[in-house]
Amino acid sequence: MGYRPKKRAFMNLQGRRMSYMEDDKVYTLINFNRETMTLEVHIKDGDEEKVDLFYPFAHLPKNMKKELNPL
Repeated sequence: MGYRPKKRAFMNLQGRRMSYMEDDKVYTLINFNRETMTLEVHIKDGDEEKVDLFYPFAHLPKNMKKELNPL
């Protein structure tokens, strides 16, 4: 049996620059909390920008979920 390091509950995603576009809005992933399965997301809609602190993991597109691989 090899040593398997414990995965951290909180993952910073800013260095990976993960973003996607949906309904003319650009979603940029900032942080991921594995315990609550929520993300901190920066949403840009034209000139308007906001940060959603509790964006559900389930609302991400399938290709983004594969890149995060929370388990």
